[in-house]
Amino acid sequence: MLHDIVVETLQQLARVLFYGLCYVIGWPFVKLITLGTYPRKHGWLDDNRDGLWTSLLGLVILLVGILAVCGQF
Repeated sequence: MLHDIVVETLQQLARVLFYGLCYVIGWPFVKLITLGTYPRKHGWLDDNRDGLWTSLLGLVILLVGILAVCGQF
């Protein structure tokens, strides 16, 4: 019972951090790459491809930035 609550809480926290942080980082890059076409206007926390791809790009940019700051390049 407690294990399920902890797992569910961590999943929700990871989802909010992924979409909340990575989407914000990826949004301007997707807009620039697609010349303003994507991501389209709708809820970014909804389960849709635009939000997922934008967040994934933001995650990649975030990881590359962290690696660059740490001198790994």
